[in-house]
Amino acid sequence: MTDIVETLQAGLAHHRAGRLPEAERDYRKVLEMHPRNAQAMHLLGLVAFQAGKIDLSLQFIEAAISVDAFHAPFWADLAEVYRALERTDDSIAAYRKALEVNPEMADTWTHYGSLLQTLGKLDEAVDCYRKALEIDPDYAGAHAFLGIAMQEQGEIEEAQRMLEQAVHLAPHNPEIYLQLGRCLHAQHKWLDAIACYQKVRRLEPDHVDAQRLYDEARAALAQS
Repeated sequence: MTDIVETLQAGLAHHRAGRLPEAERDYRKVLEMHPRNAQAMHLLGLVAFQAGKIDLSLQFIEAAISVDAFHAPFWADLAEVYRALERTDDSIAAYRKALEVNPEMADTWTHYGSLLQTLGKLDEAVDCYRKALEIDPDYAGAHAFLGIAMQEQGEIEEAQRMLEQAVHLAPHNPEIYLQLGRCLHAQHKWLDAIACYQKVRRLEPDHVDAQRLYDEARAALAQS
Protein backbone atom coordinates (compact mmCIF):
# COMPACT_ATOMS: atom_id res chain seq x y z
CA MET A 1 0.00 0.00 0.00
CA THR A 2 2.88 2.38 0.78
CA ASP A 3 4.28 1.87 -2.72
CA ILE A 4 0.89 2.72 -4.24
CA VAL A 5 0.56 5.91 -2.19
CA GLU A 6 4.11 7.02 -2.94
CA THR A 7 3.74 6.33 -6.68
CA LEU A 8 0.43 8.15 -6.80
CA GLN A 9 1.95 11.13 -5.00
CA ALA A 10 4.88 11.16 -7.42
CA GLY A 11 2.43 11.15 -10.32
CA LEU A 12 0.47 14.02 -8.81
CA ALA A 13 3.67 16.04 -8.40
CA HIS A 14 4.48 15.53 -12.08
CA HIS A 15 0.89 16.33 -13.03
CA ARG A 16 0.83 19.61 -11.11
CA ALA A 17 4.11 20.59 -12.76
CA GLY A 18 2.67 19.90 -16.22
CA ARG A 19 4.83 16.83 -16.85
CA LEU A 20 2.02 14.77 -18.32
CA PRO A 21 4.04 11.79 -19.71
CA GLU A 22 5.72 11.28 -16.33
CA ALA A 23 2.38 11.60 -14.52
CA GLU A 24 0.81 9.06 -16.86
CA ARG A 25 3.71 6.66 -16.28
CA ASP A 26 3.24 6.77 -12.51
CA TYR A 27 -0.55 6.45 -12.66
CA ARG A 28 -0.17 3.38 -14.88
CA LYS A 29 2.30 1.92 -12.37
CA VAL A 30 -0.40 2.32 -9.71
CA LEU A 31 -2.83 0.35 -11.87
CA GLU A 32 -0.25 -2.38 -12.34
CA MET A 33 -0.09 -2.70 -8.55
CA HIS A 34 -3.82 -2.15 -7.97
CA PRO A 35 -5.88 -2.61 -11.18
CA ARG A 36 -9.08 -1.28 -9.58
CA ASN A 37 -7.60 1.93 -8.19
CA ALA A 38 -10.31 4.45 -9.07
CA GLN A 39 -8.16 7.47 -8.30
CA ALA A 40 -5.45 6.39 -10.74
CA MET A 41 -8.08 5.72 -13.42
CA HIS A 42 -9.58 9.17 -12.87
CA LEU A 43 -6.20 10.87 -12.98
CA LEU A 44 -5.29 9.06 -16.18
CA GLY A 45 -8.55 10.42 -17.56
CA LEU A 46 -7.51 13.95 -16.65
CA VAL A 47 -4.10 13.48 -18.26
CA ALA A 48 -5.76 12.22 -21.43
CA PHE A 49 -8.18 15.15 -21.41
CA GLN A 50 -5.35 17.64 -21.06
CA ALA A 51 -3.54 15.92 -23.93
CA GLY A 52 -6.60 16.29 -26.14
CA LYS A 53 -7.38 12.56 -26.11
CA ILE A 54 -11.03 13.04 -25.21
CA ASP A 55 -12.29 9.54 -26.07
CA LEU A 56 -9.53 7.96 -23.98
CA SER A 57 -10.33 10.36 -21.15
CA LEU A 58 -13.94 9.20 -21.27
CA GLN A 59 -12.89 5.55 -21.00
CA PHE A 60 -10.73 6.15 -17.93
CA ILE A 61 -13.23 8.32 -16.06
CA GLU A 62 -16.12 5.95 -16.78
CA ALA A 63 -13.91 3.14 -15.49
CA ALA A 64 -13.21 5.10 -12.30
CA ILE A 65 -16.94 5.61 -11.76
CA SER A 66 -17.60 1.90 -12.31
CA VAL A 67 -15.33 1.28 -9.30
CA ASP A 68 -16.50 4.21 -7.15
CA ALA A 69 -19.76 5.90 -8.13
CA PHE A 70 -19.94 7.95 -4.95
CA HIS A 71 -17.01 10.30 -5.55
CA ALA A 72 -18.53 13.53 -6.84
CA PRO A 73 -15.45 14.91 -8.65
CA PHE A 74 -15.48 11.85 -10.92
CA TRP A 75 -18.99 12.78 -12.09
CA ALA A 76 -18.07 16.46 -12.42
CA ASP A 77 -15.11 15.64 -14.64
CA LEU A 78 -17.23 13.19 -16.63
CA ALA A 79 -19.62 16.07 -17.28
CA GLU A 80 -16.73 18.14 -18.66
CA VAL A 81 -15.68 15.30 -20.95
CA TYR A 82 -19.22 14.85 -22.25
CA ARG A 83 -19.37 18.60 -22.80
CA ALA A 84 -16.18 18.48 -24.86
CA LEU A 85 -17.76 15.70 -26.92
CA GLU A 86 -20.91 17.84 -27.37
CA ARG A 87 -22.99 15.20 -25.60
CA THR A 88 -25.07 17.85 -23.88
CA ASP A 89 -27.76 15.67 -22.33
CA ASP A 90 -25.15 13.32 -20.88
CA SER A 91 -23.20 16.29 -19.56
CA ILE A 92 -26.27 17.69 -17.80
CA ALA A 93 -27.01 14.29 -16.26
CA ALA A 94 -23.42 13.95 -15.02
CA TYR A 95 -23.42 17.43 -13.47
CA ARG A 96 -26.66 16.62 -11.69
CA LYS A 97 -25.25 13.35 -10.40
CA ALA A 98 -22.13 15.12 -9.13
CA LEU A 99 -24.26 17.66 -7.27
CA GLU A 100 -26.52 14.94 -5.93
CA VAL A 101 -23.51 13.17 -4.45
CA ASN A 102 -22.01 16.42 -3.13
CA PRO A 103 -24.10 19.59 -3.41
CA GLU A 104 -21.34 21.70 -1.80
CA MET A 105 -19.07 22.03 -4.86
CA ALA A 106 -19.13 25.67 -5.91
CA ASP A 107 -17.07 25.09 -9.04
CA THR A 108 -19.42 22.36 -10.25
CA TRP A 109 -22.48 24.57 -9.74
CA THR A 110 -20.68 27.24 -11.78
CA HIS A 111 -19.70 24.90 -14.61
CA TYR A 112 -23.20 23.45 -14.72
CA GLY A 113 -24.60 26.97 -14.84
CA SER A 114 -22.29 27.93 -17.69
CA LEU A 115 -23.58 24.97 -19.73
CA LEU A 116 -27.18 25.96 -19.05
CA GLN A 117 -26.31 29.52 -20.04
CA THR A 118 -24.97 28.38 -23.42
CA LEU A 119 -28.31 26.62 -23.92
CA GLY A 120 -30.18 29.87 -23.27
CA LYS A 121 -31.50 28.74 -19.88
CA LEU A 122 -30.53 31.95 -18.15
CA ASP A 123 -32.80 31.73 -15.13
CA GLU A 124 -31.55 28.24 -14.31
CA ALA A 125 -27.96 29.34 -14.88
CA VAL A 126 -28.38 32.30 -12.53
CA ASP A 127 -29.76 29.96 -9.87
CA CYS A 128 -26.66 27.78 -10.23
CA TYR A 129 -24.29 30.74 -9.87
CA ARG A 130 -26.15 31.96 -6.80
CA LYS A 131 -25.87 28.50 -5.23
CA ALA A 132 -22.15 28.56 -5.94
CA LEU A 133 -21.82 31.91 -4.19
CA GLU A 134 -23.79 30.68 -1.19
CA ILE A 135 -21.14 27.98 -0.83
CA ASP A 136 -18.15 30.21 -1.62
CA PRO A 137 -18.90 33.95 -1.60
CA ASP A 138 -15.35 34.69 -2.80
CA TYR A 139 -15.48 32.50 -5.90
CA ALA A 140 -14.54 34.91 -8.68
CA GLY A 141 -15.70 32.64 -11.48
CA ALA A 142 -19.24 32.48 -10.13
CA HIS A 143 -19.37 36.28 -9.78
CA ALA A 144 -18.12 36.66 -13.36
CA PHE A 145 -20.55 34.19 -14.91
CA LEU A 146 -23.41 35.65 -12.89
CA GLY A 147 -22.50 39.10 -14.16
CA ILE A 148 -22.47 37.91 -17.77
CA ALA A 149 -25.84 36.18 -17.35
CA MET A 150 -27.38 39.24 -15.72
CA GLN A 151 -26.13 41.40 -18.57
CA GLU A 152 -27.85 39.03 -20.99
CA GLN A 153 -31.02 39.43 -18.91
CA GLY A 154 -30.77 43.21 -19.22
CA GLU A 155 -29.82 43.82 -15.57
CA ILE A 156 -26.82 45.86 -16.62
CA GLU A 157 -26.06 47.72 -13.38
CA GLU A 158 -26.20 44.56 -11.27
CA ALA A 159 -24.09 42.80 -13.92
CA GLN A 160 -21.46 45.53 -13.58
CA ARG A 161 -21.44 45.14 -9.80
CA MET A 162 -20.91 41.39 -10.09
CA LEU A 163 -18.10 41.76 -12.60
CA GLU A 164 -16.41 44.43 -10.49
CA GLN A 165 -16.49 42.02 -7.56
CA ALA A 166 -15.02 39.31 -9.80
CA VAL A 167 -12.04 41.45 -10.86
CA HIS A 168 -11.52 42.41 -7.22
CA LEU A 169 -11.28 38.72 -6.33
CA ALA A 170 -9.22 37.75 -9.39
CA PRO A 171 -7.15 40.82 -10.34
CA HIS A 172 -4.86 38.90 -12.68
CA ASN A 173 -7.55 37.25 -14.82
CA PRO A 174 -7.68 38.97 -18.23
CA GLU A 175 -10.97 37.36 -19.29
CA ILE A 176 -12.84 38.81 -16.33
CA TYR A 177 -11.49 42.29 -17.10
CA LEU A 178 -12.60 41.79 -20.69
CA GLN A 179 -16.14 40.95 -19.61
CA LEU A 180 -16.26 43.96 -17.30
CA GLY A 181 -15.05 46.07 -20.23
CA ARG A 182 -17.83 44.69 -22.42
CA CYS A 183 -20.39 45.54 -19.73
CA LEU A 184 -19.10 49.11 -19.42
CA HIS A 185 -18.89 49.34 -23.21
CA ALA A 186 -22.59 48.43 -23.46
CA GLN A 187 -23.37 51.35 -21.15
CA HIS A 188 -21.23 53.76 -23.22
CA LYS A 189 -18.90 54.23 -20.26
CA TRP A 190 -16.02 54.59 -22.68
CA LEU A 191 -13.23 55.69 -20.34
CA ASP A 192 -13.89 52.89 -17.87
CA ALA A 193 -14.20 50.35 -20.68
CA ILE A 194 -10.91 51.53 -22.19
CA ALA A 195 -9.21 51.11 -18.80
CA CYS A 196 -10.42 47.51 -18.64
CA TYR A 197 -9.20 46.72 -22.13
CA GLN A 198 -5.83 48.26 -21.30
CA LYS A 199 -5.63 46.02 -18.25
CA VAL A 200 -6.34 42.98 -20.42
CA ARG A 201 -3.60 44.01 -22.83
CA ARG A 202 -1.11 44.41 -19.99
CA LEU A 203 -1.95 40.94 -18.71
CA GLU A 204 -2.12 39.36 -22.18
CA PRO A 205 -0.50 41.62 -24.80
CA ASP A 206 -1.66 39.56 -27.79
CA HIS A 207 -5.33 39.42 -26.79
CA VAL A 208 -7.10 40.10 -30.11
CA ASP A 209 -10.56 40.87 -28.72
CA ALA A 210 -9.16 43.36 -26.22
CA GLN A 211 -7.34 45.25 -28.95
CA ARG A 212 -10.42 45.35 -31.17
CA LEU A 213 -12.72 46.51 -28.39
CA TYR A 214 -10.15 49.05 -27.22
CA ASP A 215 -10.06 50.55 -30.72
CA GLU A 216 -13.86 50.61 -30.89
CA ALA A 217 -14.15 52.32 -27.50
CA ARG A 218 -11.49 54.90 -28.42
CA ALA A 219 -13.35 55.68 -31.64
CA ALA A 220 -16.67 56.00 -29.82
CA LEU A 221 -15.11 58.28 -27.19
CA ALA A 222 -13.70 60.53 -29.90
CA GLN A 223 -17.16 60.90 -31.45
CA SER A 224 -19.00 61.50 -28.19
